[in-house]
Amino acid sequence: METKKLSVWLIGVVVVLILACLCCVVVAAGGWLFREQIPPLAALLASATPTVTRTSTATPTLTPTPTATASPTATPTNTATPTRTPTITLTPTPTQRQILGITTHITADGVELQLIAVKLQDVYTSGSDPVYPNPGETLLVVDAMVFTDNTFDIFDWNSAGSLWVVDEDGNTRYSGTTSITIGSIPGNATWVFSVPKSSQSFTMHFPGGFAIDLEPLLSGEIQPAPTEATGGAGQPAPTEAIGGLTLPPPLEPITCGSRRTNDFSDAGDFGVFDESFGSAGVVLGEFSLEMKEADSWIWSLDDYESSDAVYEVDVRRVADGSGAYGLAFGADSNDNFFTFAIDPYGNWGLYRHTSSDEWIALIDFRESFLLGTDYYTNHLQVVRSGEMIAVYGNGFPLTSAIYDTHNLGDRASGLIAWSNETAGLEARFDDYSVCNLEQPAFMPVYPMSESKLRWSLDQPAYLNFTWGTVTAAQAQLFADYADITISIDGQEFYGLKEYWGAVMPYQNGNAIMWNLPLPPLSKGVHRIEFSLSLSEGVTDGYDGDNNGKEDIYGPGEAFSGWVELDVR
Repeated sequence: METKKLSVWLIGVVVVLILACLCCVVVAAGGWLFREQIPPLAALLASATPTVTRTSTATPTLTPTPTATASPTATPTNTATPTRTPTITLTPTPTQRQILGITTHITADGVELQLIAVKLQDVYTSGSDPVYPNPGETLLVVDAMVFTDNTFDIFDWNSAGSLWVVDEDGNTRYSGTTSITIGSIPGNATWVFSVPKSSQSFTMHFPGGFAIDLEPLLSGEIQPAPTEATGGAGQPAPTEAIGGLTLPPPLEPITCGSRRTNDFSDAGDFGVFDESFGSAGVVLGEFSLEMKEADSWIWSLDDYESSDAVYEVDVRRVADGSGAYGLAFGADSNDNFFTFAIDPYGNWGLYRHTSSDEWIALIDFRESFLLGTDYYTNHLQVVRSGEMIAVYGNGFPLTSAIYDTHNLGDRASGLIAWSNETAGLEARFDDYSVCNLEQPAFMPVYPMSESKLRWSLDQPAYLNFTWGTVTAAQAQLFADYADITISIDGQEFYGLKEYWGAVMPYQNGNAIMWNLPLPPLSKGVHRIEFSLSLSEGVTDGYDGDNNGKEDIYGPGEAFSGWVELDVR
């Protein structure tokens, strides 16, 4: 009897010592836990076969699906023919001829403008000072709308000699007078040139290489666009439909109610997890996850929980091996979680893992030219807003937002990596952050998905079109030539130039995004139709069909499609 009591007492002491050690481990981890399928206590006590080893059938495959050879939100690709081949026509489909800088905007030296009127006259009056031509000549007066607030930069064009007109005989004239009306956007700019009276046609040259034929405005083929300064009525403004529905202004950056950040600069803030199948720790100011066994996965979760939030991290591969790495989010104590992961070959996927160790592909691995390959550092971002999830790579949305009710509530987030058929993969993470949302975030919708998307009531949405090119100039030229028309439940909107953003770089090129916020949508199914026409043929600088020539898009309708939002 005494021996049995002593054994029980010794067992109790051992258990207490083990629990005490575990407390020390958690404190040393600074709030970052390494979770597996079984509870953390059992995992830390395991000493034989690694408990987080997964079979190859349970680990998501990294082979891109045959039907997904390019990013769903971007048509061009530098590795394959676009999944949506553009419809190329020889003549523009719009009833009015599309002319760069006259029916569409240009951005010259950072100033966005559009010509609205050209006329020949004997005198020009600006304020109280009349302007006269040189002897034997007449005045060419060119009016424009200006859509940016840096209108004073236009004055520099005269002194720099970067603005001029040329007539049919090769006579070149520089502007003698520039008049600018400011105080509102759009504003007005007027240039006055003294030209030979015999001149019949003119081409106007702007900074950045834009050359605009003035004949359509001079002959009256194209009527002057209505402006606030001229008081014109004419057609509805670009952001209005005949039915009276107005679109929201361009997107504003997401604001944080609070932000949790970590740049992994202090190794003492994080625990180091080291077993035979994988290891984690801080290396030279970056957080490292290294796979030491095939067909397994490891993760590190912050003990901080959040609900609607934006999760971001920079990640790169530093050692070879098959597998993927990225963000884990929406994690509970039963190993239910989501993961947005990329591989070293420009593929990405969105998965949900269940407590029964099942991987559910919300979006199976597919390629995006917007993701860097090999050892490139990619910036990953996930937005959780209500029942919606959006994923971004290097600032670009990769797909339409996903609806999933398993996404609700306060959950943990962190970092994840896994191996497939070979071990050795090591990923390094930096600048991890969690931004708690103050209000529902606008979530992306690809307007040419030709599918019905489930959408949450009162969840803001925006249409996204991304165009990638080799050079920044090619990307900007595409936006300048593009004329987009959309309809929402039959109400048509056109123009929409103000929704183009700035050119952004990625690993092998540059891209420009068009982001159009949608007005609030009521319950029911809403059909949105999208059409993009180009006034001139443009190239993205790639040879997608491998014919030895750069791909050309336009003139005419280049892209069209539709999407339906099922709002409940």
